[in-house]
Amino acid sequence: MERNRLSSSAGMEVPVAGGGSVVKWVDISVSAPPCTEDNGCVLLPSSEEDYASSCVIGEPPISFVWRINKTSSNVLELLQLSSESGFPLTGLRFVFAHTLSPFAFLFADEGNDSGRLVFFLYALTPSGVVYLLKLDNTSAYKSGSVFPLDHLTHLDVRPYLNETHATSVAASPGFLFLGRSDGCVYCFQPQRPPGFHQELRDDTGLGRLWVVAAVQDLFISEVYGRYFICVLHADGALRVWDIFTCSRVLCQSIAAKNVEGVMCLRLWLGKADYDSGIIPLALLYRNTMDVNVVDVITVYGLHFSSGEGIALSLDSGLQNISLEGGELCDVRFTSDKIWTLKADELTSHMLYHKSSTMEARSYTLQEEYISEQLFLSARSSSHDLLLTSHSLFSSAKDQIMGFISSIFVRRLLCPGIYHNVALRLTLRDHNKHWTDSEFQSLSLDELKSEILLLVEQEVTGETSISVFHWWENFCSCYLDHWCNNNEPCTLLVQSDVIGLVRNNSVSLFSRLENVEHSLGGSSSEHSGLTSLGLGMSINEHEILSEVLRCTLKINKQWGAAPYAMYYESVTGRPVISSEEIVPRLVNILESGYAMSIGQRTWSDLGTDRAWEKELEAQKNLRTFSIEMLLSLSALCQRAGSWGKVFTIMEHYLQYLVPKKVMHNNVGETLSDICSSILVQATSQFAQVMFESAFDIFLLVSYLLNISEQV
Repeated sequence: MERNRLSSSAGMEVPVAGGGSVVKWVDISVSAPPCTEDNGCVLLPSSEEDYASSCVIGEPPISFVWRINKTSSNVLELLQLSSESGFPLTGLRFVFAHTLSPFAFLFADEGNDSGRLVFFLYALTPSGVVYLLKLDNTSAYKSGSVFPLDHLTHLDVRPYLNETHATSVAASPGFLFLGRSDGCVYCFQPQRPPGFHQELRDDTGLGRLWVVAAVQDLFISEVYGRYFICVLHADGALRVWDIFTCSRVLCQSIAAKNVEGVMCLRLWLGKADYDSGIIPLALLYRNTMDVNVVDVITVYGLHFSSGEGIALSLDSGLQNISLEGGELCDVRFTSDKIWTLKADELTSHMLYHKSSTMEARSYTLQEEYISEQLFLSARSSSHDLLLTSHSLFSSAKDQIMGFISSIFVRRLLCPGIYHNVALRLTLRDHNKHWTDSEFQSLSLDELKSEILLLVEQEVTGETSISVFHWWENFCSCYLDHWCNNNEPCTLLVQSDVIGLVRNNSVSLFSRLENVEHSLGGSSSEHSGLTSLGLGMSINEHEILSEVLRCTLKINKQWGAAPYAMYYESVTGRPVISSEEIVPRLVNILESGYAMSIGQRTWSDLGTDRAWEKELEAQKNLRTFSIEMLLSLSALCQRAGSWGKVFTIMEHYLQYLVPKKVMHNNVGETLSDICSSILVQATSQFAQVMFESAFDIFLLVSYLLNISEQV
């Protein structure tokens, strides 16, 4: 039953596009070059995994996201997001004749006549064909059309590979780079017919006598308007080339010294910091000889200075980040942080030259939030909901079914949880079949009715326990579909704002406010109460901290179920009123769950194990009662009187009342995307405030019931 409602998470993921917001795709066919056949020979990088990337262009900034899904590897999806975007979003889906390499690049240039931005898109196939698409107006294309041939350029790079193959690809505006297996980098300018090219390799002196290892990774950085390409080789050598002069400006080994089997696998660079003269550079190291060794990211500083030219030097690497568990998906830099994305976690670290603290900050991904809201996590389980509801209601199946089903449906269709693809697949598992258009035409009320009807049809057990089992299976299936169709792909960075591109959605990360860090959570987090501006003395803050520790004990005793049940009693079906539910909840705190339901839910464990569970429940109740009695007595002694305690509680509750803030937007309205972010972030914030107020309400009610003992 133990649940820590607020972890030390620094922020939460807030969906922006996708999920409940349907994207309208415009399908455009892209013609293959007439004289080039795909012979199946793999010369450029290929992958069976999903690929996604992003960029930010223009002022005001426009974010572009592009994806290639493994299930349709010949299709490139391009989605445009801006503060003016509305729903449904319209995206371009380019359908190519052949499978694409896991790479694409988008950049903008001003049109020759209009001065309007014209976008250019690079895509390439594993067989060695590069596509350059000129996008004059991203909103002018019609679904089912063929991309205009006069805006399409093909480039066959196979003649330049010389019996080698490309191991890495990178691009900058107007340039495409292929790192080869012989250590050479080829530079192409697809917009200059017939595909102007330049070779980057050590051509002078004794350099040509040494064997250069294969190119492992490429990354492009801009300094003072000049572009540099960083080349990581398989032997740990790092070379940096000036793109415009095709001259090498740095060559240094960053291989792990005296450690056998450690390879440099990936390379990332941040933006140049002109105040410090440093470009942050991250390298991923892996021990290929020991599968149990943790991957490590080492952060270096690439120092630059300007004079007659731009001089570069690399420091010795002062920051190591261990990657424990889970495969690394992406790494990005903001002005003062490095962000690492894994399948189940986003983490940030302050850069060593920006701060002396190396503390990691973790951000909650949607998977964790959804599992908690659907009672599928260790901190919020459906078992708690089962025991609490049966102790509240003396009636049988029908009454409990309606109340509990209403709780689950409300949460399932809530912003941040509802995802149309996942829900459609889950309903299909229950023999509910709709076409795309049919399902998208259903309103939320119609979806709710369909789900409730399905519960009535499929729950055939005589007891209400069968309702909980049905919902537990349904939500587990939904979460599986959600995760399988929404894997994290890449990070989206705009200034210091961090977004996440998933297979079927895009989201932003919202930092938790001081109040969200301080309310609830562990007792150690209550030390941040002074930052809330409550207008209390130090002694009053300490008393409030003691009050919140008491609410935390109650929270640990029965988990998340009471919050959902009280909220439903206020806003949902009139099965039980909010005035009735609180005394019954307090009675559970005093007397424990109804033992008859406890015995029934534990009976499948066997007689001995069921008996152990019952004894454990009785022991937990005794421990809770004693600890609460001691804590409340100590609280009264510390405050001097209960009147002082209640005054502090009242002051705290007044702080939790939402404040109305007016902003003068000069008659402008929020876009759909801005509104979506605001609604969902506010919803998550409001939940914290609601649960914190309810904690105080329950504590006061419990205190009044045991007042003779305190």
